[in-house]
Order: sequence, then C-alpha cells, then structure tokens
Amino acid sequence: MKNSAQRRPGIIASITIACQLICVILIVVILHPNPAYGGEKHMRPVYSLEGLKLDVIPKTEYRVKEDEYIHGVFPVLFDNAIGTNKIGNALSIIKFEEKWYTLVRDGLSTQVLKKDFSDFIRGSCKFRSAPSPNFITWVQTRRFFIYDLKEKTHRYHSIRSHQGGWDYILDYSAIDEQRKQFVFYIENYGAGNFLKIYNFSTDPPGESSLFDMRPGKRMKNMLEARDGKIFLYNNDEKKLEAIDTQFRADTHPIISLYNGLKDISSAFNPIKFHPTLPIALVSGETKLYLAKWGSAGHDLIPLIYFPRYARYYNFSPDGNYAVIQLAKNDVEDNPKEPQYAYVFRINPGLDYILDDPVELQSHTMQYANYLWTVNPASFVKVSYENIFRWVIDEPEESE
Repeated sequence: MKNSAQRRPGIIASITIACQLICVILIVVILHPNPAYGGEKHMRPVYSLEGLKLDVIPKTEYRVKEDEYIHGVFPVLFDNAIGTNKIGNALSIIKFEEKWYTLVRDGLSTQVLKKDFSDFIRGSCKFRSAPSPNFITWVQTRRFFIYDLKEKTHRYHSIRSHQGGWDYILDYSAIDEQRKQFVFYIENYGAGNFLKIYNFSTDPPGESSLFDMRPGKRMKNMLEARDGKIFLYNNDEKKLEAIDTQFRADTHPIISLYNGLKDISSAFNPIKFHPTLPIALVSGETKLYLAKWGSAGHDLIPLIYFPRYARYYNFSPDGNYAVIQLAKNDVEDNPKEPQYAYVFRINPGLDYILDDPVELQSHTMQYANYLWTVNPASFVKVSYENIFRWVIDEPEESE
C-alpha cells in the first residue's frame, strides 16, 4: 500500500480535473438557452433608471401667446410639427422652425389646414395617439371628424347608441383605416356603456349593432383595436380580453402573457403596442415588461423597476424609439416635482428589443400632453402655453 505522501499528487490531479469539468458544465448551463424562458439566449437584467450616468439630451422650451393655449394637440406625419385644433376655429399644424442643431426659443409657425368648417372646431376633443398618413381624425362629445390630408376635404358624423339619453364618446380606435372603419366606445347616461363600429367609406356610414360593455354588470373598458381585434380590459376580473369585429370572443398572444402576469397592478395601466413589430410595453405594479410573440415563441421580459409615479411609456410613430417617463412624487400634487424621461432605440436584433437608454433633460410640467414629431424624431410635452421638446435624432435630408 502506498502512503499518503505518495497518493497526494494523484488526489490533486483528480480534484483539478473535477474542477475543470464543473467549470465546463457551468459555462454550458449559463450560455445554453433555457426553454422555460422562451429560448432567450441573453437576458437584460432588471434595473432602475434612477441614478444612472447617461448621456443627456437638452430640452428646448417654447411659449405661445396667452390667447392661444394649445393643450389640445396630437401627433401628425408632417416633418418637424405637431397638430392642434385649439388655435382659432381651425385645424392647424404647428411647426418647429429652428434648425435641428440649434436651441432657439419662440421658433414656432402655424399652418392652417382648414378653418371654420364647423361652428366648434376647438371644442372638447379626443384624438388618436397614432398619426395617420391619410387622415386626421378626432371626436368631439358625440361627433366624429375625418379630415382627408390628400383631398383636403372633411366629414363629420354623429355617433349614437340610439338608446335614449345622452351619448358621449369615451374613446375610439381605427380597425381598418384604409376602409375608414372605426370602433367607438360610447357612454350613454342611463343605459350604460357600449361599443359600436362605423364604416365611413359609404354615405351614409355603415353601422354595426351595439356591444354591451356591462354583461352581468361587470364593467369592461376598450383599450384599442389592433390586428383586426378589439382589446378590452375586464375591471372586475382584472383580465385582458379580445373580440373580433362581429363582437365574438377572440384571442391574441398578448392575452395569455398579460393574464399570466403575477405583478398585477391594482389599477390598469395601458398596453402600448409597437406600430409594426409583434411587441408591446406592459406595466405591472413594480416593473415595466416587454411582451414578445411570434414564430419564435411568446415571452414577457421584465425590463425596468418602476418608482411609484412612472406610468407613461410609449413607442414613437415610426417605431424607432420607446420613451419612459418617471417622477418620484405625484406631479399633480407637487407642480415643481422634477420629471425625467428616458429614450431607448428599438433594436430588433436584441432579445429585449430596447437598447441602452439616453436621458432627457429634467423638467417640471403639470397636465401635459405627450407626443412625437417625425423628421427629426423628437419627444414633445405640451401644457397650455408651454412646450418642451427634446430632439432625439437628426432629420433626413430632403432631395
């Protein structure tokens, strides 16, 4: 029998080989995609946006005349501009006139698209958040306006539930814009809340029957129309649902993703769909998630920890960027509370889609409207006579 001194080199060699084998196994486990997580090869860690040392995009502040409050604004696909119906009794485009590389105050001009085609163009309104290259649409109490950007013509129509009592349009969304097909979320004081689809390609417009939003007295809210489906949120069961244009129950990958979320918020936060990619931003109680679906599988990826007041997030109209806004306290109760926004470039080649963030210079503003411009891409916040703007990308050179 060999003594311990003679056995020691063999033992050390065995331990060395075992350690090397363990290291190899760990490397394989770390790099190998986990089927339980949709086959993701890499995962961005969940992190807080607060306290990060990032590049900062400066803001430009604009002020308009006191008699030209423009809190009613909407995105348009005009270069370097936003739209409004709050200046005079007209539908107008507000253009940022300064060159993209300068920071100039009061560099605004107004282009009137059409004036005085209704007695109350500037009344209480709601616009679509997604701009269209063909139409500008908005609702006003129970009237729906369509302005054709190519033909420079307009139409408006009364939207009614025909239930008796007073109708009010809470929201609307395009189902098929080329066919001028829209769904309206109607509140009727006395009868309840309903959905109704109108087809404005005919004259008079075609109308669907009503869809009752309170079956069994369980209140549902319409979120938007997407991919030929209408998405609803069941407030009582805290579940996402979908119906088709015949108001029959339908399905979509994001429904199972959202309804399987454990980090559910006590109050529903909007789901923001990307304009072209099969992805969406979804907010839970504590985190912002990226929902993905398609042939490669479905997944819900946690991206960012949310402080308490961080509930604005959306994609740019061209789909190239996402923006997320944060505040540590309620800005309505604390008007001087600084607010922060972060912009992420969309990179479909990444598993988590959102590239590293860039910070927007902080600001204070209450009761703001959020929107984007195109060419150049810029994030804009408007509150009455104040406009803040952050230019994110260079404009394309015109030929």
